[in-house]
Amino acid sequence: MYRNMAALYQQSKIKSVSPTDLPLNSGAEKEASINRHAAALYKQSNINTASPAELTLMLYNGAVKFCNMAITDLDKGDLEGCNRNIAKTKKIIVEFRSTLDFKYEVANDFDRMYDYIHWVLTQANVKKDKALLEEGLKRLRIMRDIWKELMEAAKPKEEKEEAGNAETEKAEE
Repeated sequence: MYRNMAALYQQSKIKSVSPTDLPLNSGAEKEASINRHAAALYKQSNINTASPAELTLMLYNGAVKFCNMAITDLDKGDLEGCNRNIAKTKKIIVEFRSTLDFKYEVANDFDRMYDYIHWVLTQANVKKDKALLEEGLKRLRIMRDIWKELMEAAKPKEEKEEAGNAETEKAEE
């Protein structure tokens, strides 16, 4: 389930090329290429080592970013770019919906919100309506912020469990 999310997040990022793959005319171009390659490797490492909760937050951030980009594209009159970024945002929403665990009551609430956001984005794309895009973005930010709060609320519990596990291990030794 979360491997799909990581793969989706990776696909949403611009792929970096190796510094040796490009013909470079100057030392500055070579240095910039090396820096981009290093940044891409760092991002890849973050994705590979992220917890499921962190991957979810990365995807929320990606959805917010793509929705912002769609608004910018619409303002510039770049309808193709707008469509592309709305499609990326919707793809993330579809992934969120596919990973919901309906044995928990809150999953129904999340599903309804994801359905609404997806519908708003579809309407925004069809009508090229900035107000609808902004509504979708507003809801995405709310969902992301809720997720951040849940992550923060879970941290002390995890830290307590880790401390408890360490004490249990010491007692067993």
